[in-house]
Amino acid sequence: MYKKEPKHGSHLPILSKDPYRFLAAIYRGAAWLYSGGAIGRGKAYQTRHINAGDRVCFIGVGPGEDALRATMVGARVTVIDRSEAMLHKLRHRFHRAGLPLPEVICADIWNLKASATWDVLVTNYFLNIFELRRLTELFEKLETLLIPGGLWLIADFAPFRGPGHLLQKLYWYLPLQIAHRVTGEEVHPIYDYSALLAKRGYQLECVELWRIAGQGPAWYRSLRLRKPF
Repeated sequence: MYKKEPKHGSHLPILSKDPYRFLAAIYRGAAWLYSGGAIGRGKAYQTRHINAGDRVCFIGVGPGEDALRATMVGARVTVIDRSEAMLHKLRHRFHRAGLPLPEVICADIWNLKASATWDVLVTNYFLNIFELRRLTELFEKLETLLIPGGLWLIADFAPFRGPGHLLQKLYWYLPLQIAHRVTGEEVHPIYDYSALLAKRGYQLECVELWRIAGQGPAWYRSLRLRKPF
């Protein structure tokens, strides 16, 4: 079962066993420095694909800047994350913006028991923590949360390609090794989510590339995929 966030204005303790408790404090700033703002731009871009009244579920929401933007355009937002430290940051962000909290579920995705489905599923920088076998199992679970014909939005690293792919691999693997030791994330190559989901019948509708610091290599991208009816 899952645990919902207390109502607006209440506070949850940050659990000492939370492997993301240290990362939560620096995540947004570290992501901006590491990507030259590309991570944030990829998330912000997704708002144009979200409409007022859409039921939107963010899986592995982290500190929640993308969920806040969706709420501001009038979407009905649900956020899911296993880290109470990350949800603490999200709650603070909504309070500071003067907005009521969305539906907040503190749960490991593997233990999630959800009967609801959503119009839009968002998995930003979440799918990349799993090795391929587990990722395939995760796809099977996540697609049960999305309505037929629904949108799946993904902001993540672009697959290795081009003459600079060796430098890109170094850029990817060094922080991944650190994350592996701190949070237990799996070590693996960058995945091509559009190709993997195409095998499951999803239609790629839009790809947007993001350059490091706006001028460097395009090592980040945002995807919009449509679930088959």
